[in-house]
Parts: sequence; structure tokens; C-alpha cells
Amino acid sequence: MALAKHKSVPKDLKRLMKRVEAHPLVKKVVLQETEPCRHRYAHGTIRVLGETPAGLRLNGYFQGGVIRFFLVTDEKDVLRAWVEKQG
Repeated sequence: MALAKHKSVPKDLKRLMKRVEAHPLVKKVVLQETEPCRHRYAHGTIRVLGETPAGLRLNGYFQGGVIRFFLVTDEKDVLRAWVEKQG
């Protein structure tokens, strides 16, 4: 029996992630691994890392590290511009 990791959104990113999930172009948000580390970005910031065939790959920065996630969408360019504007 395989055990799944607990995946939740850190407190610093909850408000921003709710806005991202509510965007009409976002079909699905897929959380990936959370990595404890130091970074130079403000807590609660998201950044686009690149595109995948299904959507966008992003990093979310919080007090204790980084969480990686994907946004499934058909309109990558429009959503990329919106996410970069949100910060």
C-alpha cells in the first residue's frame, strides 16, 4: 500500500491560490512537492517557470520554502500574463 504525501497550501499562499483557482481560464490546479529552502522572493509570491503541453508550471514562495504546482488551461498566454501581474 502506497502512502500519499499530505499536500496543502501554506498559509502565506492561500489567498492568492484561491484567486488563481477562481480564474475562469483555470481548469485545474495540481499541487506538486513542497521544498523547504531559503529564497529571495517575498512570501506569498508566485512565479511562472514555464509551459507544459497542458498548461503552466509555477512556483509559490512562502515563509518556509517553495511549493511547485501546475495550472491546467487552454489559454496559456493570457493566463501567464495574468499570473505575472498578480505576482
